[in-house]
Amino acid sequence: MAIARAAGSFLEAGIADVRVVVGWRGDEVAAAAADLGVAIVVNDGWERGMFSSVAVGVASLPADVEAFFLLPADCAVVRSETIGASLAWRRHSRSRRPWSIRRTAGAAVTRP
Repeated sequence: MAIARAAGSFLEAGIADVRVVVGWRGDEVAAAAADLGVAIVVNDGWERGMFSSVAVGVASLPADVEAFFLLPADCAVVRSETIGASLAWRRHSRSRRPWSIRRTAGAAVTRP
């Protein structure tokens, strides 16, 4: 399942607090993620669209979180090396300016 690949990339990159927001087919997704040791966050209002899952996930974060990664499970091809490079950039630069890896533009997702 794509969720194992997505969550696994973050775990391999050294991210300790990985959360999986579940909604539609939530029981199946939660079961697939259970063996990974990640937190499951339930979006009971998933019918309102993907952004409702983003909002529920962000609301589950502690107030002192400075930044977070956001990855839809259907984009699970992001490698752990890319996540690690993004994390290193964030740790070394408090700027919210875009970063690039091998001239491929991207941006660290930060909580406002």
